[in-house]
Amino acid sequence: MPAEARVCAYVVLRRVFEDGAYADRALQGEAKRLDARDRALAMRLLYGTVQRKGTLDYLIERLADRPPERLDARLLAALRLGLYELLYLDGAPDHAVVADGVELAKGGARGGHGLVNAVLRRGAREGPALLAQLGDETPPQAAIKHSHPEWIARLWWEELGASDARALMAYDNEPGEVALTRCSPTPRRSRASSRWPLTPTRPCPRRWCSRVHSTCTTRPPGAPEPSWHSRGRRCMSHEYWTRGRASGCSTCAPRPAARAPTWRR
Repeated sequence: MPAEARVCAYVVLRRVFEDGAYADRALQGEAKRLDARDRALAMRLLYGTVQRKGTLDYLIERLADRPPERLDARLLAALRLGLYELLYLDGAPDHAVVADGVELAKGGARGGHGLVNAVLRRGAREGPALLAQLGDETPPQAAIKHSHPEWIARLWWEELGASDARALMAYDNEPGEVALTRCSPTPRRSRASSRWPLTPTRPCPRRWCSRVHSTCTTRPPGAPEPSWHSRGRRCMSHEYWTRGRASGCSTCAPRPAARAPTWRR
């Protein structure tokens, strides 16, 4: 029987890629029966697999000798989840990850789980070397290595330059920052006095982006100076999630009209 955390991550992962569900909302309902430790592992497996989808699909194509689009959905989900845990997480033995991946791929159906067994075992042996061989000298290569859409890699390459674009994509895959705010003990006390200073926001100047971005952002040590478009909060999508005040807006889509300027912390 596979571990409950892997089962939960597998079920939600299929809902995300097959039904277009939001990962956070689907996980909230599926993980209710899990304890805190299993819930944390399921969340890490799910979010990490969604985040690294581009890189994982490239590795699957190399290891399985066929494009991911030709694989059955249940097999592809098991391969993505198993390869992510084998290559990006530490703690679980490789044989346990492979065994659970095979059980998840069965799913009450016959056939296919032998392919998952072979690919995951090969990934445990050859996966780290394949990851180390990935380069980022060009936008297509950087898009695969850092698991970003190629059009975003090309855009940042043109706007920021090669060095800053690589640094921004690498930082984009780092865990989100934890932000705390102090609540006022007095109900009638001014909200502004018990929170961080408010900073004005204005619409993004790019014509094809109508999101409102904050002009005040925290920049981590060593990260490149963000351009106008990479400030503020990221847009929500099935493959990316909002990661904090210093995150870049990388998946903006045109909207009918820009929102009016507001005030934001």
